[in-house]
Amino acid sequence: MAMTFKQQMLSIFGIFIFGGPVSFILLKNHLYEKRREYFKLQKQRDAQNTKDTN
Repeated sequence: MAMTFKQQMLSIFGIFIFGGPVSFILLKNHLYEKRREYFKLQKQRDAQNTKDTN
């Protein structure tokens, strides 16, 4: 069964419309985790630096 051009365009845009927000949320979550890890490491580093100076 052949799809018409209109159906093809709708299905492609459907994937973008529904796939876009999901991937965006996943990416945002991933970046948030990375940021938390980075700040945790930064705090540890700062704590070690203050220990070394005292």
